[in-house]
Amino acid sequence: MSVLLTRRTLLGSMSAAAALWLTGCATNQPVEEPAKPATFTHLGPRAAPATPTLAKRIPMPVVDAFKGDGVFFFADDEGAQFRITDLIRENNAYPVVEDYRFGKPHGFTWGSGAVGVMRDGQRLPPEKPILLRPEGDHVVIVFDGSKHMELHVTLEAYDVSNHEIRDYLRTRGNMPTNAALFMGEERFPEGSIAYATTLWVKQNELLATSATAFTGSDTIEAFSQRFTKETPYCLNVLPGNGVQPIGLRFTKAIQKKTVRKNRRSHPVEAEQTGHVKVYQTKPGTIFCQRKTPDAIGEAQWHLHYVNGTRTLTFTFSDQIDPLSIGLMTANQTNLLPAFAEEKTDKRNGRRVIPAILWLKDRPIRDSQYRFNKTAAKAIADAIKASRPKREAWEQANESEVTRRARALQARKAATAEAKRAKATKAKQHPKRTTQRQ
Repeated sequence: MSVLLTRRTLLGSMSAAAALWLTGCATNQPVEEPAKPATFTHLGPRAAPATPTLAKRIPMPVVDAFKGDGVFFFADDEGAQFRITDLIRENNAYPVVEDYRFGKPHGFTWGSGAVGVMRDGQRLPPEKPILLRPEGDHVVIVFDGSKHMELHVTLEAYDVSNHEIRDYLRTRGNMPTNAALFMGEERFPEGSIAYATTLWVKQNELLATSATAFTGSDTIEAFSQRFTKETPYCLNVLPGNGVQPIGLRFTKAIQKKTVRKNRRSHPVEAEQTGHVKVYQTKPGTIFCQRKTPDAIGEAQWHLHYVNGTRTLTFTFSDQIDPLSIGLMTANQTNLLPAFAEEKTDKRNGRRVIPAILWLKDRPIRDSQYRFNKTAAKAIADAIKASRPKREAWEQANESEVTRRARALQARKAATAEAKRAKATKAKQHPKRTTQRQ
């Protein structure tokens, strides 16, 4: 793997070498490389997620996993804990709390991962679960807020005692986390449980998948007009062997249409459908470019409203590799690529963002496991033991720009956490006001 050298690091290396020569020391401590992803099992977006074939299934009611210490989750080297806080149910629901570091992925994912659930053109972060309701063979997690946000969850418990820890630490794309790549051959102790998770929703849900992604257009009409010419719009692509990036081009711009249900009613926007051309595109380019001049097929678009948000969804033929449109193979019939009109802070402001439509009653198998307390402690210990190796490698391979960006991100996260703690304290202890007589 290549090492990025700046002038500063080069001068530092020369100074260190001179010091060693003067002291008569001729040995250098080599930086240990991380493990190769190929050494892991059931890996990548084409593989079936969370399939512990060698682990023994433990029969247990799903709700029991959330009692006591609850379930633990790891996003890279950050942990989170989700648990029931009171075993007395009210209206058949338990109160719950989730402890996690602010700004870090945590809890249970919406779809294949979301930064927000769209309601009436606004992005609502699914950050605060408040209730857990048992329902037959699964549970329903209820989120805080006036908007109806419920996530149906089932867990499968597996005994992973004596299994390698690193093989159970995955990203949402079913790849090893960075923590797993630097980990040794530590194994789970006796009594360790890993939970494979399946999730679904009872109504179609539109999900914002990125906090920073944008299209540069204010409306869906403007978006379609922008990509009617030579340059297509490149879709997100997942890594994999033989994956070909693709782009979309509209044959003509979408025009808003309205209808009246009767003579006295107000006009309402009509749903529309149409087709876009699908092209192979060049990988690794800053701007989207066609690989060949001719289209390889068509996809159908559908303009409609999803939970009050104006949405453009796309349906592709079976000939299109799901990885080419940003979907894992296991999710290709459960999720649809989409674009949503999101309201902005400006008056009547809008912008079009990439999104995903999660179809109701279409279960998603999560690539990331949850764990009981015994397994979570072993994971935390293994992460701690591997941290010096990881830090040494990152220091040797990280550019100065990336290092500064990481430090800036850490400062922003600390500031946001401080503001959050202050707001929570103010909410718990409001200022007392006195009325003048």
